[in-house]
Amino acid sequence: MVKLHKLSIKNKIKGKIKRIIYFLKAIVFGIDIPLYELKGICSYLSKTNQHKIFEFLLYRYDPKIKFVKDFNSKKFYGYGCGSGNLNVYRKFIYENEILFEKIYFKHCKDFHNINWFYNNLYCVITDLGLRIPIVKRIKEGDKLCIFYYEFLKLGDSRNYEDAFNVSNLLYKNRQLLVSSHHQLQDDQVFRRGEVRLIKHLQAAGINLDRYKMFKERMLKCLPVYFQHGDLTTNCYKYNFVLDWDRSGYYPFGVDYGF
Repeated sequence: MVKLHKLSIKNKIKGKIKRIIYFLKAIVFGIDIPLYELKGICSYLSKTNQHKIFEFLLYRYDPKIKFVKDFNSKKFYGYGCGSGNLNVYRKFIYENEILFEKIYFKHCKDFHNINWFYNNLYCVITDLGLRIPIVKRIKEGDKLCIFYYEFLKLGDSRNYEDAFNVSNLLYKNRQLLVSSHHQLQDDQVFRRGEVRLIKHLQAAGINLDRYKMFKERMLKCLPVYFQHGDLTTNCYKYNFVLDWDRSGYYPFGVDYGF
């Protein structure tokens, strides 16, 4: 037990040293670092409230990026776990408004999804009665894009009943939300889930040909329409629905499962 404890401490020290080296490479030399390390460093900076170093680090990563300046105060606000954004968020307070900052990686699908959503379906879906944050400002660089959303005062905590009602609303109005944006089989969340499912099927001795046949039938038979893609964790009372980064055209039932 003592040896394991010492090994654990040694690994933590190595991890911190490695992160410091990446940090120095990024800050001093402007060298590209792995995204997971960039996220880790930014997460640490948010916990220690280091706004200037946070912004300078991202500037070194993408010299074309610019942050908003005309604010009264700002603070780090919450965290996330998405693959397509920095997962470190900030709240900016102005005289007449409050903004929520979310930073996307431009090469990731989440950025293209959210950009497409606001350009094509935002007005249609808000006309249905859903309350979705307005994009107030956008700052775009070569590698990063910053969205500044209106900061919403949410109602009660999220629950499955509200998500079910929103999912039904999208299904009933599916004819209004027509496009060929992308399909479920292209979605990385679905692919990761499918890999896990296949491993369970193999462990249970189930013939994978039967699963493939079922999948083909499902994609052909079930209606494909616009869905949120991560509804159960982003749906609040009073029709507030956040984070349309994973939205797209999926077969019936995806919003009930994600």
